[in-house]
Amino acid sequence: MMKIALCVQDERLSEKLVPFRGAAREQWDSFGSVEELCESSRNSDYEYIIVSDRLTDFDRLSETMETLREQNRKAKLLMLLSNHHQSSVNEQYLKLCLAHEASWVPPGRSIGAICDEVRRHIGGDGDESSQSQRKIVLFLGSTPNIGTTTLAFGTAWRLAATTDHKVGYLCLNLKSSKLHRYMGRDSRINSLDVLRAELKSGTLPKERLLQYCEQVKEHPNLHVLYGNMLREQAEFFTAEEIEHLLETAREAFDVCIVDVNAYWDNAATLCGIIRADTRMLVTTGEITHFQEDMNRWTHTLGNIFGIKPDAFELIVTQCMPQAYGGIRAKDICKETQMRVLAEVNRMPELFSAVNRGQLASVLEQSEELQANLEPIVQSVVLLHRLQKKHSASGRKHWLRKLLPRVAAVS
Repeated sequence: MMKIALCVQDERLSEKLVPFRGAAREQWDSFGSVEELCESSRNSDYEYIIVSDRLTDFDRLSETMETLREQNRKAKLLMLLSNHHQSSVNEQYLKLCLAHEASWVPPGRSIGAICDEVRRHIGGDGDESSQSQRKIVLFLGSTPNIGTTTLAFGTAWRLAATTDHKVGYLCLNLKSSKLHRYMGRDSRINSLDVLRAELKSGTLPKERLLQYCEQVKEHPNLHVLYGNMLREQAEFFTAEEIEHLLETAREAFDVCIVDVNAYWDNAATLCGIIRADTRMLVTTGEITHFQEDMNRWTHTLGNIFGIKPDAFELIVTQCMPQAYGGIRAKDICKETQMRVLAEVNRMPELFSAVNRGQLASVLEQSEELQANLEPIVQSVVLLHRLQKKHSASGRKHWLRKLLPRVAAVS
């Protein structure tokens, strides 16, 4: 019989997992504190131990994970991460999981989504090989021309700047691609339409995709495929072609940012939404954007394809110092049934920069824009198990912690 320990604070989540407890092949033990869990684990051989980070602070949780690993070396640890703590310390929790060879459920998930993740792990589908295929991050605007491409590309840029991973950026905005203008590139660039023959035949290898991507000089680990230049042929891209491109991207990159059109009437947008592992929905504080447009597209068509609102992370852009004309973030959350992941300020200098083809300069130099993008980047890092570069200050911090221990031993 499979023995499972569950240590969570949320009674609704615990009740949602009740069906498992009735299974003949499973024995579930529930605990209300990490102290109770550690005490029980001394005399129990658990196969799975599921712990929520809401139960205690980081230092106590670190001790708990160490104790559990010592007492149950064969147990599979699963951490339920939350937004209970500040986003700035998310990386610490990620490193804690990695240090103790624990899997995790990312923060910001609904109770249903958490239960689905738990089922996948208990069912044997939550292993590293499965996690390694979680590579596609989709950016979708609720409305055209609100800055979705800037946020999508900015996220890819910051991922390349702060990690050593191979980052891909695919512009699948078939009808109004403008990234080449934002980057100051001319019309002679390699773009999506040059791959039509290989996409149509289903023979696009990852090497060929990389060959057609531009390797950004500022960050050589960022590979950019510009969008379709033949707008009159946008409707000719098929679902099979887009799916083939996305599968090739999974093989070519460690993580791939995909930017699609706001309208759900083309293969790229629909297939991207369905096939993505993480979905970022960008809107503004304008009520017609987060209410009318999202209701017509996300809530209506999303239900047809089995995609619920909680499948998206919400980003509110073009924010003013005042609360969106009286509309607060929690009002947008309530209206859309989504959690606001990030709020991006309106920056007039950014609009003028992209018109001059200087987006790269702003991304590299603007501390305000980098700070606005950080919650999005951090979320992708957590969701897709990426490793950030270690800064010199970070290395000194860990060195300072280690030196007293070394001195004590010697």
